[in-house]
Amino acid sequence: MREDIYRDVQENVEKLSGKNVPFWDKLAEKWGFSNKETIRSQYRNEAKRRGYSLYKARQKNGPKILIFDLETSPLSGYFWGLWQQNIPIGAILKDWHLISYSAKWLFDEEVMSEVMTSREMLNGNDFRLTKSMWKLLDEADIAVAYNGLSFDMKRINTCFLKHDFSPPSPYVSVDPIVVAKKKFDFSSNKMDYISEFLDGDRKLHTDFSLWARCMEGDEEALAQMDLYCRKDISVLEAIYLNFLPWMDNNHPNMNVFYDDNVSRCPMCSSINIEYTGKSYKTTTNSYPSFVCKDCGYHGRSRVGSLSREKRKTIVR
Repeated sequence: MREDIYRDVQENVEKLSGKNVPFWDKLAEKWGFSNKETIRSQYRNEAKRRGYSLYKARQKNGPKILIFDLETSPLSGYFWGLWQQNIPIGAILKDWHLISYSAKWLFDEEVMSEVMTSREMLNGNDFRLTKSMWKLLDEADIAVAYNGLSFDMKRINTCFLKHDFSPPSPYVSVDPIVVAKKKFDFSSNKMDYISEFLDGDRKLHTDFSLWARCMEGDEEALAQMDLYCRKDISVLEAIYLNFLPWMDNNHPNMNVFYDDNVSRCPMCSSINIEYTGKSYKTTTNSYPSFVCKDCGYHGRSRVGSLSREKRKTIVR
């Protein structure tokens, strides 16, 4: 899309979206497009390429969404074999602990990260990293981690308990792997595979030797672990944004995080929603449905369209 067309469209989108003004038809006619859907589609593709979105621009006053990832050490111990082993607690020489974390606020450029020092690794002392993660989660309204409900959330809570931290203030946990398993049939649900499937960045390649070197306090390996963890954040953020219109009940309703009386997309908080003329049917009512013109989510009004008299005639 030409620069002058893109700028004109963007100006209209920012000023008129959500105000029930039919500006797309006028823009299509002005710039010689066959219809409004053509210019709207080209604008959305160009805006996505540039990393711009209206709901991104309006996110500043919304909830604080933390994207984060943890890397932890393996356990060390004695064992008799490699397969079907039941290792007793007494055989554990050294329990797991944090190695590094990385995090960013949604749409921010800065990626925050910390990694254990060589001395901290040899002593298994993850207090410093635990304290930093507690502060971030205490500030967050929503926390996003891949496989977070099964791993990251439980692991960091264990660290909080270990170091005598109280729970951070309440936040909502969002786990994209739940959506991957529920809504799709990927050949693999690994984050690296899904990112490649979506034509996104790949995770940095590594293997267990990196963890082994970190356990020995190797400073070069610890620096590499920090880079590995930081890369995961950009991959995770892209997956989260791609999954947003598919999340439904696996994501909090963004409307509750705003004090205004404006209807917003429940997934991305955009006010650029458009009622489609179709309806969502339940067993006792019919609800007008809408589509978010930013993230693509399909939702419905909370107010049913059937009259009271009609509802009285419905039997189950």
